[in-house]
Amino acid sequence: MKRWVLLGDESRWIFAERMLQTSIGTSKTLLMKHGNTRLSWEGEVVSSFNVPPGFEVLVPAYGENMDIDGFDNFAIFESMPYWKEATEVTVRLLDHKDRQVIIVLTDSLDESIKLRQKQLLERGFEVMAAGLDGLILVLHQHRRLSAEIKRQMKMEIADIKKRAEELDYSRSADGMKCLSDEAKEEITAFNSVKGRPHLWKSYNETAVRFLFLEGLTDALGVYKNILYRGQKSITSFIWDEQSNVAALKEKIKARFFEYMRTPKKYQVFMSTDEQRNERIYQAVIEKPGGRFYGIKTVYLKRYEEFIRKELMDIIKDEAMRQIRQMEGLMK
Repeated sequence: MKRWVLLGDESRWIFAERMLQTSIGTSKTLLMKHGNTRLSWEGEVVSSFNVPPGFEVLVPAYGENMDIDGFDNFAIFESMPYWKEATEVTVRLLDHKDRQVIIVLTDSLDESIKLRQKQLLERGFEVMAAGLDGLILVLHQHRRLSAEIKRQMKMEIADIKKRAEELDYSRSADGMKCLSDEAKEEITAFNSVKGRPHLWKSYNETAVRFLFLEGLTDALGVYKNILYRGQKSITSFIWDEQSNVAALKEKIKARFFEYMRTPKKYQVFMSTDEQRNERIYQAVIEKPGGRFYGIKTVYLKRYEEFIRKELMDIIKDEAMRQIRQMEGLMK
């Protein structure tokens, strides 16, 4: 059993809440254990499958005396300003050859946190610099894996990697709502562009609505189905779903607008007269040799290429990146 005590400032509570995926407050001491349910409270003890097997984590409330008998692993959390006097005192009180004491510097990973980490390492302290999205790895990066847990993790990661490598990503894209005939028709429909003189930009705005409010749910499902191994798995704890999915969505959105930039040919504006009604609009974009000739066909072809290739490549790349991160824990 690896038993941890979380000390320091309020960022330790952020770590605990990230682990349990719920708000817990700071008014009472809390002991977190592995369990078979989402959350199970009994007094000051909470059991959850989000706490990895083989761990107990004590989070003392502010100002309370704590019983640390049997706890030999301590994480002292600190956000800016770094190296408070209380941190110095705590480290010295806990200094013991049989104890593992790490200082966890949180907030953004800018130059100030890197400098503080370097200074503390030079003083002989064990230090980890982590942005809030990386807090979930604190326990794993500093734990001595038992042979059984390491074996289970290797099996789970191998299974995840096999899924990522063997998945037919193109076929996965086939059933996405953002690729339906209805979605593609709506993107270039008169009602979607009326009053918007820049046609290609208008198409993009409508396409994003279909992609991020409907179709992206399907794409994120592909991503999560690769990496998620079930509530009782160790790797599901390592994989911080909330922050990783949020980061993936931002990458997809940025890649979309980059990939779907307006071609030089269509960097022109449609006049009000050309948008008087649907019949005129259709005649303008279908007129051979006209400024907008072929825009609908060209746009939808490129849009479909983005969904089938770019979007699926992003998902595959991000899945493999998460797998490599998990594999790194085995070294």
